[in-house]
Parts: sequence; C-alpha cells; structure tokens
Amino acid sequence: MVKAFVATEDARFFEHEGVDRRGIVRAVMSLVRTGERTQGGSTITIQVARNFFLSRKRTFQRKFAELLVSIHIEHSFTKEEILKLYLNKIFFSHRAYGVSAAAALYCPSTLVQNYAL
Repeated sequence: MVKAFVATEDARFFEHEGVDRRGIVRAVMSLVRTGERTQGGSTITIQVARNFFLSRKRTFQRKFAELLVSIHIEHSFTKEEILKLYLNKIFFSHRAYGVSAAAALYCPSTLVQNYAL
C-alpha cells in the first residue's frame, strides 16, 4: 500500500527533503506551456504541511509557507513518520479521512481490524 501511494503521489519521496524541485519545475513549465494548471508540484510532505498546519486558501503566501513548513517537517520527522501522518489524514471521499476509515467504508464486509499505521 505504501509503495502504491508513493508511486502515485510522490515518486521521489525518499529522495527529496520535502520539496521536489524537478516536480515544481515540471508543473511551472506545464503552466507556461498550456496556461492551465494541469500538473501539481506538491510532495507528500507538502500535503502533510497543508493538511495539518495551513489553510486551504490558494495564495502565493500559503504556497511559500507550504515549502518552508515541509522543509521543517522533513528535519523534524522520519520519512516513515511523515507517511504515517499522510496516510492517516488524507481524504478518500464520503467523509473518509485516512486509510482506516477508507477501508471501513469501501470494504465493510471484510474484517478490518485496523488499517491505521
């Protein structure tokens, strides 16, 4: 499960320190080329920063704060701890936050003891 989330959300998660410069450059180049936001540059750590510490308001100030907070998170927690925070907080729709809630929602017939990490 962890490998699937890392592969889809942040393939270089174990290589960067909270900010994926190549991902940001790719997103900016796509924006310049198309004029639309077709790709994101957020890492798993940036998503943790946004979900735990920052508002959802879309401003350049918040984006800058995301970068600073994500670097601080990377220096304060291990990669495994960051993944735990992420997987236990992300939204799966239908008011399900975290893998445990998603498992209970989408697999109610299985004996789900505890998918929380």
